[in-house]
This record gives sequence, structure tokens and C-alpha cells, in this order.
Amino acid sequence: MSVGSLVGIALSSYLPGADPAVRAMVGGVLGGIIEKGINQLGNHSTTWVGKLWNNDYIIVINRNDDNSIYNKLERYIVQYHVDKMHACTLKPDNGEIVIGLQDADIHGVMVETWKKHQVSFEIKNENISQKDVLSLKQQIIIRSKTAKIEELQRYVESICQYRQSSRCLRIYRAVVETSGKDEKQQTRAYWSLVNTLTNKRISNTILSETAERKLYNDVKWFLNNQSLYDTQGIPYKRGYFLYGVPGTGKTSCIKAIANEYHLDIFSVQMNDLTTNSQFTLLMTRITELTGNRPYILALEDFDRAAMFDRWAGDSKLSFGSILNELDGVTETFGRVLFITANTRERFNNQTGIDALFRPGRIDNEIQLECCDKDQLERMVQHFAGIELKLPATAVPKKLTPAKVISALQQYIG
Repeated sequence: MSVGSLVGIALSSYLPGADPAVRAMVGGVLGGIIEKGINQLGNHSTTWVGKLWNNDYIIVINRNDDNSIYNKLERYIVQYHVDKMHACTLKPDNGEIVIGLQDADIHGVMVETWKKHQVSFEIKNENISQKDVLSLKQQIIIRSKTAKIEELQRYVESICQYRQSSRCLRIYRAVVETSGKDEKQQTRAYWSLVNTLTNKRISNTILSETAERKLYNDVKWFLNNQSLYDTQGIPYKRGYFLYGVPGTGKTSCIKAIANEYHLDIFSVQMNDLTTNSQFTLLMTRITELTGNRPYILALEDFDRAAMFDRWAGDSKLSFGSILNELDGVTETFGRVLFITANTRERFNNQTGIDALFRPGRIDNEIQLECCDKDQLERMVQHFAGIELKLPATAVPKKLTPAKVISALQQYIG
């Protein structure tokens, strides 16, 4: 018999003058209501339990596909408490095989000290049957006898914001999944976190002097002048359009900036999106993941988006919807927007394209070209340690930075 039924029966016993049949009926109704309430309470992805019948303060984090808190805590526990695991599951994660907490057998107590408080972790896996369908309910339970709920919340936030090292770059990649066929086809979009070690910095991602001034110097000024935006009441965001042939460093300089200033990257391959709802869902989830910290939004290969493809007549992704999301009611505090493309000519004669490139959305257009004389000399100096002075006529045409680095790596090796 369920907890709700027992409580309902107990309460019905206090009904004055009712015969046993009436009491049983009322008890059954009350029990159903109580049981439903208990189930609904348990369905929340993150439950702030507080002090219940013991002396511990407790936070419960339930697992589901969209609960980024659970995913980050899972990675943290595996990294720092794997020595206590005697059984676990292995699962694919962005091309790697990683340890998961499903069916984990943990010996001993996972305890940490945080700001003089002892905090413990507990992993709970429970099989639940609903309408003859068996499902697994997974929870991470965090408890402490001295850290109150607000303090435990800050503890969880510190874990979610934790970087494994100064070279660890957090990239959220937009994932679009489709299921069903024809009229019943359904798609969903969500962010998948990839932790990547990188040594890319502004100092070793060498662009032309013009591009570095328009990009690196401008980003530095923006991130160092938040107070100016606050004082003047200007939305704190900045936008850049990077275009150039493949190999000129569009993605590399985005990663270098992110690593230099410890910014998370939210990367969308525009040709993966097919509907407005996918883009809207992705944009509304960003604030939840950043906690109102500055971040990078990279709309990559924008010129390959379905709305620019004349063969994609059934595309439901519209230019107007993208503009609305970029400047909509959802707060974009600290957003550094990058739109990348191989060529700007792709946008010529596109209706409404001027609205994208207006100040406030795109503040700087930067063409990343093949290497000029100065850029080539600085790259050789940096990567090979050779001071090279070339006549302007000796610089090969159509020599991209990617080709230069590849050639220098062979030389160094």
C-alpha cells in the first residue's frame, strides 16, 4: 500500500459519525490526491528539499535530458570520486567513452569540505513502473548538517562553473535530433557540452594587423568596459561578422578569444537547423547555462543556412525569426556574437539582410584573408623561431594561415 493511501485512511478515521464504508471511500479519495501530489513533487528536475525528518539539509537533482545540472555533477563526481566506484556504466559522449553513474556501485561515502562545511554525495538509481513501462529514475542527493539550502545551492553553482584547468574550453554544441516520419516527424534541439583542452591563445593565433586591431583589440575593450554600458544603459553585447575562405582562422580566433577571457562558446552549425522553433529553443536555454556571465554565441557557416538555399524550399527557418531571437526579450547580457561565412557575396540581394548587419547586432565586419607579408613573417617567427624578411613580391598568393602552420609543423618536426 502506498504512502498516500495510508495517510488518507488515517485522516478519514477522524471523520465524525461516518460509517466504515463512507470512511473507506473518503480515505481512498484523500489517498489518491496525496499520492498524486507526492508524484508531482518527485517529477521536478531539481528539488530543494530542505530539512525534513532528519538534521540534514538536502538537495536532490533528478536526471533528464535537459537537466544540465545533473550532467555537470555527474562529470564532477566521476572525476574526483572514481576511486570509490566498484561498478559503473560506460557511455558515448561526443566521440569519447566516459564513465556514467547509472548502475554505479559506490563503496564508502563521497564527502568533501566546502567553506568549512562537510558535504556528501549519494547516487540513487531506482526502477519505476508506470502503466506497465519500466523506467529508471536517477538522482544525485547532496546533503550537509551545517550548510543550509542557500549555501548548498552556491556549492552546486561552483561545481557547475568549475573549469578542469586554465586550458579547458567549454563548448556547447547545438544538437538537432529528428524522429518519426512525414506528418508525425518531430525534432528537438538542445546544447551538448564538450570540455576541450586547447592551447589556442590570442598570442599564438596570428591574424593580419588590421584584423587583430578590429577583432582582438575591440573584444578586449568590450570585456573591460562593462561599467560604461551599465552607466549609459546600453545593452551589454557585441557582434562580429567574420568571413573568409576556409583555413583563414575564423574558428581558431573564436576559440583563442574564448580561452583568453574564459568564455563559454555556444556553437550552432546553421545548416543543421530547419525550423524557427529549434533556434528559439536553443537561444532561450543559453541564460540558464551561463548564469548571466559573458559568453560567445557562434553562428557558424551562416551562408549555408537553409534559408539561403534555393533548393530548400520546405525550410521553416526564417531570417526574421533569427533576428527576433538575437534582439528579442530574452536578456543577452555579455553576449559576444560571431557570425561566420566563407564569403559575403552570398548575402547580396537577400531581402532584409541589412537588418542583420546594422550596429547593435554586428558592430564589426572583419575579412580574414590569405597571409600578407607581415602576417607570414610573424607566423614564421612565432612557430619556427626564424626572423624572416621577405620582399612583398615573394609572398605566395592564396596562402592561408592553416597551410603555413601545416608547413611549419613539418619543418619543426
